[in-house]
Amino acid sequence: NLSPIKANNADISLEWYFNKTGSVYAAGFYKDVQGFIFTRQTTGVTIGGLTGYTLSAPENSGDGKVKGFEVGYQQFFDFLPGFLSGLGMQANFTYADSKAPTSLVGFSAPLTQLSKTSYNIVGIYEKHGVSLRVAYNYRSKFLSSILGGAYTDAAGALHTFTWPVYTKGYGWLDASFNIDVTKHFTLSFDAQNLLRTQIQQYYQVQTRPGQFTIDDRQFMIGVRLKY
Repeated sequence: NLSPIKANNADISLEWYFNKTGSVYAAGFYKDVQGFIFTRQTTGVTIGGLTGYTLSAPENSGDGKVKGFEVGYQQFFDFLPGFLSGLGMQANFTYADSKAPTSLVGFSAPLTQLSKTSYNIVGIYEKHGVSLRVAYNYRSKFLSSILGGAYTDAAGALHTFTWPVYTKGYGWLDASFNIDVTKHFTLSFDAQNLLRTQIQQYYQVQTRPGQFTIDDRQFMIGVRLKY
C-alpha cells in the first residue's frame, strides 16, 4: 500500500583538478520530497486473537526537505621519491539536514537512516603491483524508526506514547591488500570492522538503551586468476 517517492532536486558542484592525480570538490544539494517512507513500530498489536505483538511496518508520510553539502579531496603524492610516490589519500565530509512529517499526527523528524554529518578518510598505496587501502568511516547519530504505542497504568488509565528510535553515531575501520604475484595471479586480503565497533540504539534519549549489536571483525583471503 506504499505510494512512490517523488522529488524535485537542485544540485550544484565545483571541481578543481590541480594535477594529474589530485582534485578537490564542493557540492550543494536541495531536495523537495513527497512521500517519505518511515518505519513505524506499534506495540500492543493483536494478531490471530493474541495481544502483545510489536509490529514494524513502512508507511508513507507527508512532504519533506533535505538540504546540505559535501566537500572532498583526493591525491596521490607522486612527487615523493621512490616507493613513497605510490602513497595517496581520499577524504570527504557531508552535511545533510532533513525534516519530514511522519505517519504520527503532529510529529516531525529527520529522514530515517540519514546522519546529519559523516566523513570518510582513506589511505591508499598503489605501486609495483601492490594495492593497499585503509578506510575509516564515521557517521553521526540517525533516526532508525519511530515507536508508537499505548499502555495501561496501575490505576487502569490508558496512556499513548511516541518515541523516536535513534542509532548512536559510530566509526568503522576497514582495510584491503592486493598483490600481483604475476601478471596472471593476484592475492587479496580484506578486513572489516577492525575496531570491533558496537552499534547502539536508544529510545529518544541515551538513558533509554535499546538494541546493541556487534558485527565483529571479518577477514577474507582470496585469489584472482587472469588469462
